[in-house]
Amino acid sequence: MQSIDPVTRGAIFHRVQARFVRKCLDNSWLPLSPARLQDAQALLDDILDKIAGEFKEELAPAIERVWQDEIEQMRSDVRGWLLRLTEQNSWSPVLVEFAFGLPTDDGYDPASTSDPVHLAEGFLLRGIIDLAEQNASRSLRVTDYKTGKDRTEESVIVGRGELLQPVLYSLAIERIRKESVSEARLWYCTSTGGYSERVVPMNDSTRSCGSEVLTIISHAVETGFLPPAPREGACSWCDFRAVCGPNEELRATRKDQKPLAALFRLREMP
Repeated sequence: MQSIDPVTRGAIFHRVQARFVRKCLDNSWLPLSPARLQDAQALLDDILDKIAGEFKEELAPAIERVWQDEIEQMRSDVRGWLLRLTEQNSWSPVLVEFAFGLPTDDGYDPASTSDPVHLAEGFLLRGIIDLAEQNASRSLRVTDYKTGKDRTEESVIVGRGELLQPVLYSLAIERIRKESVSEARLWYCTSTGGYSERVVPMNDSTRSCGSEVLTIISHAVETGFLPPAPREGACSWCDFRAVCGPNEELRATRKDQKPLAALFRLREMP
């Protein structure tokens, strides 16, 4: 093993964040003040060590030094995330790793439900929301943590159909809690992502965009038309490149493009 793969790194990072936020809630430390930073950092380090130990036992990494270097890089990243938490004192967590439509016995938020969310248009949603918070005016904010590089545009809503969590998770939470979500965000909470935030305001336009995405996807599934037609450059970081091979993007350009009209419409969405 030369490095921890992105999926495993993300799983460790998300588990550390969830366990840390829950413990802070138990300790009544949130919103987190700068005065509490030292205690919070000690707690965060302890949680990372324990979770890294759990993964190490399961994965049995071949090279100890590589594993430890990766964990220490992760420690630096979660400390950076922690520092930024002290700057966000107007929001308080209400749900942490909230699952819906999935088994609820995997350590998720106690409020999680195994029932999928039924949207008004008839769509069923399943997923795991990293974090939902509430402010003094009782409006909600939904956060999806990202541990990779931030390749988004500033005006992102659904990211050309590739970043659906902010809008769809907001629709799910509104349906479940009968409360309004004012904004959602993608938080690239590592040094690789520059700790950047992409905020999606939840309004009629973004909700409509989410519904249109679901309609396009639903129609493709119903008709069984799911062609391999990656956008330009998408294969460069796709996890399934080993399955498709390196030339799928080129092959797609040689096919009749007319049946791909709905897909092209999806890719026009910000």
